[in-house]
Amino acid sequence: MFVALVVIVLVSLLGVSTMKRGSMAEQMGAGHYQSQIALQASESAVESTIGDIGIMQLARLASAATASENVNLSVSGVVAQVTYSFLGNRPAYGWSLDSTGQGASRFVITSLATIPSTGVSTTTQHGVYRINPPTGD
Repeated sequence: MFVALVVIVLVSLLGVSTMKRGSMAEQMGAGHYQSQIALQASESAVESTIGDIGIMQLARLASAATASENVNLSVSGVVAQVTYSFLGNRPAYGWSLDSTGQGASRFVITSLATIPSTGVSTTTQHGVYRINPPTGD
């Protein structure tokens, strides 16, 4: 009888331990899933604004050389903000340095995506050159 009681206690402890491990694995999986959603939202926010010349011009003309924009994504519960930082003009890579005045504006795009319900957030940064027309626009 005593041996049976010890076996039952050991099996119960093993079952409880296994359940705790399963719960921890589920929480880790959910956390990874949420962080991947935030990462994809951050990348999508950059992609949705990278063709917007207006925000680049705002960053070039701003006294702090930055311009921010909130981005509406089709993913519910995710908030994204993109900030463009103007780092100056330079010769364009891959273009010959002839008399056309061809140059490039250098920007760093920082995107922050947050899931407020879980507190997960991801920040990504991209370096971008915009080839300027010969007029310097």
